[in-house]
Amino acid sequence: MLSELFLYRFSGWLLTAVWLFLSFQALRRRGAWNGKYRYFLVFLLSISLIELLAAITAPLLSNNLFLDYPYITIEFVMLGLFLARIIDIGFITRLVNIASVLFVIFQIANAFWLQGLESYNSYGEYVNNAYLFMLSVWALTVLYRQNLGRSILAVRDAWFVLGILGIYLLVAVIDFLYGMALPYQNDHFLYVVLISGNFLKSGLLMLYYKGIRMMPPSR
Repeated sequence: MLSELFLYRFSGWLLTAVWLFLSFQALRRRGAWNGKYRYFLVFLLSISLIELLAAITAPLLSNNLFLDYPYITIEFVMLGLFLARIIDIGFITRLVNIASVLFVIFQIANAFWLQGLESYNSYGEYVNNAYLFMLSVWALTVLYRQNLGRSILAVRDAWFVLGILGIYLLVAVIDFLYGMALPYQNDHFLYVVLISGNFLKSGLLMLYYKGIRMMPPSR
């Protein structure tokens, strides 16, 4: 059990370190984050800060699940706006703008009147995963059609979209497995799910790094 707890904490620290590394790399190219890329930069820096706060508060507080609310809201809004600009269809952009406002209202209601700040924000998580998965599939399809005859891996935006698609598909699978295992109170299996999720997510974040590397350097 102690080794599992250590691995869980280590995998969490690794994930936080990867987020901070990505933010540092992005800021080295801060002059390149214009247009739709501003949304991705805000997402990246904000999530890195929340991950750092989560790592700091985890041993100090009995419950830091309240951090899920800004975390998930930022993902939904910023990545949704980023993907909408890639899809670049007027009514989709308007729908994403409306969905962003409605989701913020929903998250506030969920935090204070539904699940509460001290409970796992499963409602927001499920909606966020499904929303970003669908948008990222659409965005990837658009990029593929725009680059026929060219490797999709040579397209900068494709790395960001593949990262979003892979990460939120992984999160959905981890949430499903965790939810299935929770009633059985099998700590070993729960640790395996959470540790594996952290390591896999750390690896998938490198897709973002590839996209960041393809951004022009600041002068």
